Amino acid sequence: MNELVRIVLNSVDQLFGKNYVQLITYLLIALIGIWLYKEFRTQLLNSENYKREKYSEVLIILLELEYALNRFLINELEFTQLE
Repeated sequence: MNELVRIVLNSVDQLFGKNYVQLITYLLIALIGIWLYKEFRTQLLNSENYKREKYSEVLIILLELEYALNRFLINELEFTQLE
């Protein structure tokens, strides 16, 4: 584990040297990018779930309507009950 940390620190030191402002800037940009990705993904999933729930509600209403119309057509319901 210490070797891995040492390799990472050496690589960072070779890339940025003593320029810590640039290092912090790149880290902040990476963190903001990751945060935005997670937010967009969460919004997309919430939107898809909302659409599925609405489709499910509409299908239930349409099935109930179809059932009532079938009962009306075979004279089990009167028109006033169908309304």
